[in-house]
Amino acid sequence: MIAALRKLCAPTYLFFIVTAIFIAATMIANAENTHKFRLADYEWNVSHVMWIFTAEIIHLAIGTFILQSLCWYGCKCTAWLLSMLAVTSLVAATMVLTFGGKNFIDEQIMQFRNLIVTTTKDIEHSV
Repeated sequence: MIAALRKLCAPTYLFFIVTAIFIAATMIANAENTHKFRLADYEWNVSHVMWIFTAEIIHLAIGTFILQSLCWYGCKCTAWLLSMLAVTSLVAATMVLTFGGKNFIDEQIMQFRNLIVTTTKDIEHSV
């Protein structure tokens, strides 16, 4: 396994490691639940959490294969772009869900709603 990891090109290796860490962390967080998938403050009812992990592992395998294929065919820049896009999206979503949570998202929605209401009232008064 370690020998196979060493053969991966750098963008594929980065994608593989970050995604594997995310999968391991979510498995640990959901170890005690079989029908509720939890991620930070959020919780979803599912038929079984193993289906989620199966999908995540398939995503890891397909993503690794695609990125490694791009490297083999000389498209390393494209592999880096896709790898960084996936890693950045995963990290950003995890940070918002972990550090922001429901309260942060609810506050942002309320601020946006208040901005729209205030702007609408200002437009009505100016007409």
